[in-house]
Amino acid sequence: MPPTEVTLDPSVSVLLAAVTAWLSFTLLRLWSRSELAHWLSGEQADLALSAPSVWRIVAFLLASTEVLLLSVLQGDWPSLAVAFALGGLTGALTLAAMIDLRCQLLPDRITWLIIGLGLIAALLGLSVSFGEALLGGLIGYGLPWLLTLLGRRRHRKRAAIEGQMAVPMGRGDFALIAGLGVWLGFSSLPLVLVLACLAMLPYVVWGMFRHGWQLATALPFGPALAFAGLALLPWTDFGFIG
Repeated sequence: MPPTEVTLDPSVSVLLAAVTAWLSFTLLRLWSRSELAHWLSGEQADLALSAPSVWRIVAFLLASTEVLLLSVLQGDWPSLAVAFALGGLTGALTLAAMIDLRCQLLPDRITWLIIGLGLIAALLGLSVSFGEALLGGLIGYGLPWLLTLLGRRRHRKRAAIEGQMAVPMGRGDFALIAGLGVWLGFSSLPLVLVLACLAMLPYVVWGMFRHGWQLATALPFGPALAFAGLALLPWTDFGFIG
């Protein structure tokens, strides 16, 4: 049963989401440091999480924009719970994008928290139905994992001849896609993947001409996924407002 809607003054809604995104980014950055240090050296982990001020501002501005777009597209200002949830999700996605861009890792503490909070939001009636959220998580993780597994087996002999084959997606990417599937619903997953691939295309073309990247070059997919999720969020049933 959806929680009681608490409608806020428009400026308060925007500010609440923006501040929540800022705090979410800051707290998750501290929480994910020990996990990064497990996979990287302490110095590399510090480098991956360094100079976050610009990124916090990005999270702040993105959350503000999300609330404004949500209000325009759905015809009303979001409730207290919706503004808070939207800000937290935006901060987490911004941090995930920053870390993946710097070291090509997506910490489990961030991706699985996004999945867990998305399921809670669905149960509270703040996003899509719980069934669609659960199915979105299962398909979002399972299908990319299966395709990657089949691709590895298919190209195993070729990799042995040409050298180690770059893995197109890793476990962190699977979990982030699952998280977006939970928040946006399974029906939005094709759009998420298409938009993420389109967002990657200019970056890939630039790298091929500028740095000589090959088709097998491993690239961070997390920033494109985060962008796609945030771009599609206001167009979904997020918040059930209006």
